[in-house]
Amino acid sequence: MASLIKRVDRPGHWQIRWRDESGKQRSKGLGKMSKKDRDVALAEANLVERGAKNGLVIKGSMMSAPAEKGPVYREYAKQYQIDFALEYPRSARKCDGHMIHLIKHFGDLRLVASEASEKSWCDAWDRYKSIRLGEDGVSASTLHGEWETLRSSLNRAVPKLMRYSPMQQAVFGPKVPKPHIHVFEPHELAAIDKADPVFAAVWRWGSNTGMRRGELEALQRKLIGRDEVAILNDPKAGVETKSGASRIVPLSDEAQDARDRIIFENKETSLFLNPVSRGVWSKRFLRARIKAGVERGTLHGLRHFFISHLVNELREPLPVVQELAGHSKIETTMKYIRVLPDHHKRAIANFKVYGS
Repeated sequence: MASLIKRVDRPGHWQIRWRDESGKQRSKGLGKMSKKDRDVALAEANLVERGAKNGLVIKGSMMSAPAEKGPVYREYAKQYQIDFALEYPRSARKCDGHMIHLIKHFGDLRLVASEASEKSWCDAWDRYKSIRLGEDGVSASTLHGEWETLRSSLNRAVPKLMRYSPMQQAVFGPKVPKPHIHVFEPHELAAIDKADPVFAAVWRWGSNTGMRRGELEALQRKLIGRDEVAILNDPKAGVETKSGASRIVPLSDEAQDARDRIIFENKETSLFLNPVSRGVWSKRFLRARIKAGVERGTLHGLRHFFISHLVNELREPLPVVQELAGHSKIETTMKYIRVLPDHHKRAIANFKVYGS
């Protein structure tokens, strides 16, 4: 991680340190800067470090640009990554992962209003979709995330160049439908637990608390109580929730059992005590799911199970589920409602007005 240092020899002046693509530590004097400018410089230095680790070509503190002149996607993609990291620090790593592939395939495409550019973008997207789903073997969910990153970055770049053009229709036209959310069944979760006994307690904690992966990574042991867990939103401490609000989630018997197993029995799986394990849970869960013979689902699916189970099986009031899930809008919680054929009969079966 890059770091900002306040110079002792020159009051009010700052210096930034980072590592380049060769791993060599670099430093640069920034002089007197506002906090906003310092944040931008730090975000750019972190971008350089992450880019070097992921194999991107770096020159100084700038990603290499194509030889030809003119506005191209690569030039705007870098600034988008910096802006995104400042606005959503918890999701910066995911954005960088998307950008590795997007810059590789779309980096040299021009952002100009012309039929040639329009055709280039359409053809490039068709090739990209074919490569990612075919050769790379990524899921529709991954492709959808990359598409959203591409759309968002272009949404910032294109308006700077033109008010309206056929190119905007070409770029924003071919929508990628969001894949259907797979909600695990209890027997599928049991099979996944059995396939990976070492990490079974981690999967059980996720399905019983509904915590997002970012919330799990930021969770501190002191926030885990005997009967509940506190999920804090504290930007000053570098801890933020997606909804921007803190919440308390009571712990079920299964969650308490999982907590004890994670903390006291096996430190290898301790997502509360071992920061080194962060970032490996998704891949580990994927391997366990495949070994268990479960066709679909990701680590985030444990959160979907938690919410869906409260809504559909336990029939808890939506406002209650909304608070437990940390949704800022109740419409998000309502997406988890499943209406089955027998629900209508079940709703009327015990309906009585006169008590007869």
